[in-house]
Amino acid sequence: MKPHHFPADLLALQQTREQTYIALAHAPTGAGTAALRRALVLLDLRLSGQPKSSVCLSASSAAGQ
Repeated sequence: MKPHHFPADLLALQQTREQTYIALAHAPTGAGTAALRRALVLLDLRLSGQPKSSVCLSASSAAGQ
């Protein structure tokens, strides 16, 4: 299988999304997580607009299985 080569900005965006998700998942109840939720939505929107994002997201999902 030929490896995929992803742009550095796409990888950085995906990493930021993962870090934001982890921060949201570990935030205590009532900790004012609205800012993290908004950031996660914006990151998801930016990722969905990237040409190679569907390949990158499916590859990261497959790696987690």
